[in-house]
Amino acid sequence: DLPLFNDYLQMTVENGILAGVLFATLFLGVPAMALGRQLFSRSPVSVFPYVMTLMCLATSVDAMVDYPFHRVETSLLFVMGLGVVVREIYPRRASAQGGLVFGVYAMCGVFSLALALVMSSAFWLRTAGVRSGVSSPLERSIALWPFDVYFSSESVRSLIANDQIDVAERLVGARRQYWPSDPEGFLMLATLLEHKGDTVGSEVAYSRARFFVEGGRCYGPGVAGYRAFRARHGLDAAPVDPGEDHALCQARRVDR
Repeated sequence: DLPLFNDYLQMTVENGILAGVLFATLFLGVPAMALGRQLFSRSPVSVFPYVMTLMCLATSVDAMVDYPFHRVETSLLFVMGLGVVVREIYPRRASAQGGLVFGVYAMCGVFSLALALVMSSAFWLRTAGVRSGVSSPLERSIALWPFDVYFSSESVRSLIANDQIDVAERLVGARRQYWPSDPEGFLMLATLLEHKGDTVGSEVAYSRARFFVEGGRCYGPGVAGYRAFRARHGLDAAPVDPGEDHALCQARRVDR
């Protein structure tokens, strides 16, 4: 694992150098080349391709310090914007392959519509379940979209307070299954285990959340949760020096 991680490094580490080079060429090299052709083109270029190129290039630069391409909607917008840029720069080739381009856009549109329907349904069911206190809408929401950032350790505490332990268990299980490296998922697991009286397992889960590295920094809620847990159970005080926390974090990182 690396202190400073990004989309390009992750692609290289997970899939090899060749995959990393191809990824960087497509997502960074193509927008940069397109901007160069637009700036030094003798024929006039409309403003719209410039805007789309700058949008794609800004996303590619952001990927050097973050994970914008992990979000489906960002990747879709990037690919569609890049298609517009290539079509404007190479109009003859684009016209010859117009049917293929239309097919790609059509598939992206269908996929986006399906994804939007799934996410909207999940969010609606989650809202209905939270407001009514009924477990079935929440369970359906979890099944549709377990990545919902609304679900957190507070959600688990709310379910426990409403005596919906089985729903809390399914929520934690789904989050851990589909997002195993999520630090908030460790906090949710720790909350559930602590309620069940599993002090050892809960401390391990809190510790895992605490030592997760995100952008070179420890996960703040994980650190706070770990300290609060130790205080509640009368354990030795956790380090209070942020520098010490950072050193421990760097030494005991959780793999992404």
